[in-house]
Amino acid sequence: MNTTTTPSVADEVVDRLAAMIESCGLDVDEVAARAGLTTTVLSRILASPSRLTVNQLGALADALGLSVAALIGASPDPYGEPATRCGVIGCPDPSHQLSGAW
Repeated sequence: MNTTTTPSVADEVVDRLAAMIESCGLDVDEVAARAGLTTTVLSRILASPSRLTVNQLGALADALGLSVAALIGASPDPYGEPATRCGVIGCPDPSHQLSGAW
């Protein structure tokens, strides 16, 4: 009997979201404010991805400067890379810095 479970899309999106928040040096309060959410709501989403709504997904993508498609991994970001970088101006993670014009 196989007991391995496959992560849900929400799990994968929230894992990607959490990784971007951490690598950009942002805190939950700042991302929540940018997305128009309370810190409590964003903390609950990060702890339980099934709580993520479509509206919240859009707001969080906007807060990180990404499209929803890029955040969910359905489309590369506008720079032709998988959505492993944010669009936050001044992000300290060098792998998130843009190189060249698009």
